[in-house]
Amino acid sequence: MDDREKLWSTTGEVLPRLGYTVEFVSDGLCVIELFRHVDLNEGPLDAVIMDLAVSGRMGGKEALVRILDVDPYLNAIVSSGYSNAPIMADYQAYGFKLW
Repeated sequence: MDDREKLWSTTGEVLPRLGYTVEFVSDGLCVIELFRHVDLNEGPLDAVIMDLAVSGRMGGKEALVRILDVDPYLNAIVSSGYSNAPIMADYQAYGFKLW
């Protein structure tokens, strides 16, 4: 999940080469909807990679709280251009994992 579509192309090239199917969404509400749809119809996701800050919309931190209510074992990876954000130093306290 990232609001910058330029990042999608790199991820879309690398992860399928590693055997993963990749879906892209631009904000937290979309990733919640995708998570519910995929979980109900195709089985659980292996992981989600979420940006913290999404301009004017729900970011990864807020979305993860809602998703973990449904699947507390989800492998959620935080991504951010703000390396000094407190969540980046203590990502596990927010529910993110090192995967």
